[in-house]
Amino acid sequence: MQQFVIDRSKWRTGGGDFDHKYGSTQLLNSKGFMCCLGFFCVQIDNRTTDEIIGVFEPIGLDNNIRGSNLIGDNGFNRPWVESAIIINDDFDLSKETREDRIHKLFMDNGYDVKFINEYPE
Repeated sequence: MQQFVIDRSKWRTGGGDFDHKYGSTQLLNSKGFMCCLGFFCVQIDNRTTDEIIGVFEPIGLDNNIRGSNLIGDNGFNRPWVESAIIINDDFDLSKETREDRIHKLFMDNGYDVKFINEYPE
C-alpha cells in the first residue's frame, strides 16, 4: 500500500473562501496551502507544485490520463476523489472527524495517509 503524508500546518480545509487567511481550497493555493488531494498529487501522482498551483481539483490538471489514480476511464474525477473533495471542504466537520474520514476513504482506495505537525492558528 502506498503511503503519503498530509502536513496539517499546510493543509487547507473547510471550503473555498477567497478571503480566508490561508487562501482558497485548491490542490495548492498561492499562500502555499494544499487540500488533501494536493498532497496526494505531489507524493503519489508525481505532479510538481508548478503543475498543481491554482488548480481546484484533479480534473483541472493538464495531461490527465484516463484510468489513472485520480481520473476514471470516463475522463472525470473518480467517485472517491469527489468524496475527498467533499470531506476536505466541509465546514462543519471537526478536525478529528475530517482526519478519520479522509484516512478511511484513502485506505478504502489503497492508500495510507499519515498526518504530521499541528494545524496553524
